[in-house]
Amino acid sequence: MKCPAPCRNDQSRSVRRAERRLGNAVLLTHDGYGHVSHADPSTCVMQALGRYFTGLTTPARGTICPSDRGPFDPDFGQPAASR
Repeated sequence: MKCPAPCRNDQSRSVRRAERRLGNAVLLTHDGYGHVSHADPSTCVMQALGRYFTGLTTPARGTICPSDRGPFDPDFGQPAASR
């Protein structure tokens, strides 16, 4: 279940404020269902993490990664096929 709009807005403001205060931080948003977890994978997030951990390359500011599956997809919780 997604957080209602007022909740998302409050969280978003706090996270953006932290990003600005840290100076060199980059926010990567996972537009998913609930908190990021193994039950709601995102190939985009995993690729961004891999690039950061192997080459210290951050995603572009404003990057929003979708979930691999919708919440009622019979394969929800499974990574999408290679894109």
